[in-house]
Amino acid sequence: MSNVSDRLVDKDEPEFVVGVPAEKIQIVLALNWYSQNKEKEHSHKYLKQYCKDHSILVTDDQISAQVATFGFVARMLMRHAVLDEKSMTWFRNKMEQMRLYVPEPVHPKPKPKPKPVEPIEKTEPKPKQEKKKKSLSPEAQVRHVKYLDQDNGVKSIDPIKIVGASTLWTYHVPSRMLTQYVAKNDSGLMMNRCSVENYSEDLSQTKKLRKPELILPKVTSLSNGALKGLLNELTTKDAKVNGRINSQTIIMRATI
Repeated sequence: MSNVSDRLVDKDEPEFVVGVPAEKIQIVLALNWYSQNKEKEHSHKYLKQYCKDHSILVTDDQISAQVATFGFVARMLMRHAVLDEKSMTWFRNKMEQMRLYVPEPVHPKPKPKPKPVEPIEKTEPKPKQEKKKKSLSPEAQVRHVKYLDQDNGVKSIDPIKIVGASTLWTYHVPSRMLTQYVAKNDSGLMMNRCSVENYSEDLSQTKKLRKPELILPKVTSLSNGALKGLLNELTTKDAKVNGRINSQTIIMRATI
């Protein structure tokens, strides 16, 4: 079973053997991969291609009203996945519901008739006072953070060190994604429940590690200056930084 799990994580997209029924763990891991690496728009493209290949007449409006899982399952079937009868029954029911779905027409709202304007005396408007956003303490910001304490000897730091840091390094164990967050200004990084905030989308990076056992020790041992170019040395492609920290994420390092 471990070989199946490793194969789904290692490949860029889950693959299935023609004619061989997919195991439940394969289906679960495949759906997890699509939900983490593809957007809802991708699922609609998959569903549109499936309908075209099977001569199913549907409109773009009918497809755009569907949940992402429907399109991801269609993609798996196009990649020769053999699903169990329960999953196929769900898929056929969703297909029938989509074909029967009729989008509600959008009617423009009538423009209200203009009311007669009575002359009024001009008065100077009072300046609006900007409401100051209540700043939370570091303890309150990280109160709801869920993270992985350790994995294979790699331990997480106290999440309270994230607040105010200029850079943060995290590692998501199942996907092997190493992420560097860089604060967008001097206020440093912030936390909002399980999400990192106030990071620069242009300077922050995330990449998949081929050999985590060689790269992860460098994250904790190299100097701040040497760490800046670590991700650029990797040959894997950049992925989109999503700012999420969950129970499978190791909080590796934070620097001021």
